[in-house]
Amino acid sequence: MFTATLIAPRGALDPALVEALRNAWGGGDALWLSPDEAAEATIGITAQARPEPMMNSTKNSVPPSTSAASASALIAL
Repeated sequence: MFTATLIAPRGALDPALVEALRNAWGGGDALWLSPDEAAEATIGITAQARPEPMMNSTKNSVPPSTSAASASALIAL
């Protein structure tokens, strides 16, 4: 499992976007870290089934020292 963290300028993170991404990624309940600014959710992607990184086209974008269970996806809007 991974944790997706969504971060945007204050007031710019649309709750509908958070819910849509959470649903698309098979995630659990969203936890708002700061209203309309930052939220996170555990997502149902395993290390074996994770998609290719969107920001980097290399195959091994997670450093070897980072376990799959502790890796987080950070998306800055």
